[in-house]
Amino acid sequence: MDQKDEVKKILIATAFPIHGAGSGVLVNLQSAYHKLFGKDVHVVTANNRDDFPKQEGIGYRVVPFKSENKNAKELPNSAPFNYLMFTTHTESTENFWDIGLKELEIYNKNFENIIEKEIEEYNPDVIHAQHNWLLSNLCTKYNKPVVTTVHGTDLIGYEKSKNYLKEINKELENYKNFEFFEEIKNVFSDRESVTSKKIEEAKENILSNKKITNTQKDTISKLFKLFENQFKYEYYMRETEASARNSEQIIVISDAQKEKFINLFPFAKDKVVLAENGFDERVYHYDEKNCDQTIIGKINNKVQKGIETGDINLGEEGFKNISKFGNIPTKSNYYGLFVGKFADFKGIDALLMAMKIYTEELSKQGKDIASIIVGAGNLNDNYLKLYDKLNLQNVHFVGRCTPTEIHELQQVSSFKYVLSRGEPFGLVVPEGTADGIPIIGANSGGIPSILKADMEVLPNEDKIRTPLGFLVKTLPDRPHNISDAEKDKLLELDMYSADYIFDKSKSKDAIINEVAEKFDITVKEAKEYLDSYETTVRLAAQCAIDIVTGKEKFDKQKLASYTSKTYGQNEKEQEILKIFDKAYSSFYKKISY
Repeated sequence: MDQKDEVKKILIATAFPIHGAGSGVLVNLQSAYHKLFGKDVHVVTANNRDDFPKQEGIGYRVVPFKSENKNAKELPNSAPFNYLMFTTHTESTENFWDIGLKELEIYNKNFENIIEKEIEEYNPDVIHAQHNWLLSNLCTKYNKPVVTTVHGTDLIGYEKSKNYLKEINKELENYKNFEFFEEIKNVFSDRESVTSKKIEEAKENILSNKKITNTQKDTISKLFKLFENQFKYEYYMRETEASARNSEQIIVISDAQKEKFINLFPFAKDKVVLAENGFDERVYHYDEKNCDQTIIGKINNKVQKGIETGDINLGEEGFKNISKFGNIPTKSNYYGLFVGKFADFKGIDALLMAMKIYTEELSKQGKDIASIIVGAGNLNDNYLKLYDKLNLQNVHFVGRCTPTEIHELQQVSSFKYVLSRGEPFGLVVPEGTADGIPIIGANSGGIPSILKADMEVLPNEDKIRTPLGFLVKTLPDRPHNISDAEKDKLLELDMYSADYIFDKSKSKDAIINEVAEKFDITVKEAKEYLDSYETTVRLAAQCAIDIVTGKEKFDKQKLASYTSKTYGQNEKEQEILKIFDKAYSSFYKKISY
């Protein structure tokens, strides 16, 4: 096979849409810059629609899934369910944890069909796979060099699979003496030949025994489900490990992520290269002359149209929530901003509580501030209910916005929140500082590595002032890792947290005891959770107050200049292309021997 001096044809493969989430935004950005640098680019992406934003001159091939929107046009040959996520997406609530083996088979087959066709027809020089997971390992099976970018949720997915597997194995121990245990176990013994059809046939065969009692039938069904989940989580782990082993290069996007990846996959440590994400300099750039407050009126009009067309999700209570959307005052002195999908790890629950504190405190000082929340997702109803619980004033949901709209909102905002419980990198951080807006961020994941700028060492404090904003103590982990899918539990816990912080009529000790009992944790754990949560909320609010009152001042031009120099995609693109060339060269050297 003839080797080129450099990579010319790049296939980007992602199991998720290229919009509505950080990894998708990154794919969209990188594909555009690959093209600007003279590369030929194709993208394979999962989606439930084909009218998503596309870059000119780039080839797209969609792996089709079924939309949850009843009025949506169905794509040909789509899977009978929506695309799968690690958490949630603005347009999908399906995830890897709730599916059965039958759905997993369909999922894999759909990707195999598209990837095989794309590689045969396009013949890329290198494949850039997104997330170290199922798709990335599939891409390594076609005799092409694969560069895999780790985004963080994939590492969480691997750890989650490991924990779920441990729980299942422990539960299976309780049934070892059950009459049909070994027979059911044997159905799954040959991992290579297990299929959903074989499982269903074996289950029906055992259940057809007329001597089996109803109680035994229930146990048999439960055991089949347990073994099926055991198989699923082992499969996830096996594929992820194989991807780490078979990828030519592994890109990590922060120092924290690098450490975590190597800890999980030490055998692949020599392949790991750090390449932080870049932001789109064509969109995000500070210009004092273009700080035009008319964007507020434009967003209000967009929201109104979205309500009329149904594009804005008003939640379960419909028009009762209409006042929470849009209606942003066009002449407020100050604006606070959040941009992100409505997933639990984004910390929007704590953000709403911080907004209550700083809105009320600044109002006492005669300072009028409006808070804008850009985004959508599965936890929409939770946040609308929490809004009512907190009796929020001057806080406005606006749904999804385009990058240009976000840029314009950032230009007129005083600060931007990124309170994520675990943000692998946080592209929203440099996108904000590039527009001259200071960030109030959580001291976790990739956020501190960006906000610390030229600080060599961060002090061990709950609130840290940095050149680009503030870092505050990270929100505590949810008890028992409550997930987005457990919306009711999340909402109940957030309601308790709101009472703990704001309701003076309730005893804090009583709330602690209730949380301990409701969430099956010790009283000590409940107190530590609630105290830590309150600390973060109050610190986040205080940061906003300090900025608005002028106690802490940031030079917008300095923020923008530093960010452009450090995280501009023009520089980052050259890093990425060098990684592709190295992967290409090393791959063909190996197969030529």
